[in-house]
Amino acid sequence: MTASPLEPFARDDLASAETTVSAPVDRVYSLLHDVERWTGWIPEVVAPIQHDPDSNVYRVTHLADAGSRVTELRPTLVGPTHRLSMEIVGRGVLHFRTRPHGDTTLLDARFEPVKRRIEMIGSGRRRSKRSMKLSRLLDLARRSAEGEPSTSR
Repeated sequence: MTASPLEPFARDDLASAETTVSAPVDRVYSLLHDVERWTGWIPEVVAPIQHDPDSNVYRVTHLADAGSRVTELRPTLVGPTHRLSMEIVGRGVLHFRTRPHGDTTLLDARFEPVKRRIEMIGSGRRRSKRSMKLSRLLDLARRSAEGEPSTSR
């Protein structure tokens, strides 16, 4: 995957979402970082997440349009200070950033598709759909960090 010369949070051409979480920044970051526990707060994850420590790949079985699908995730950046990037193998990179804001945490995300997928996307409609999915993911993270029950599958 060839990264853009711009830092992902400085780019306005990527699908993006942000929210404010009424929880400490360390709790929010830990929630995102602990991939194997995503089944507890992301209803679309339908089976225990498998981790291969040799390749550092997580295999996530999740609901997709036509049933379920296994997606491979690989952490590509952990840190500095509350940054996490996960390569979605063959699709792109999901970037998370948490920042303290008084008694709350600012949480934002960007999705950077692999170059060939950027060319396929073309229109802003696809980016908008991805932004909606990111917003839902951040809302689920917010609910979990704040101790609210997750939504049903």
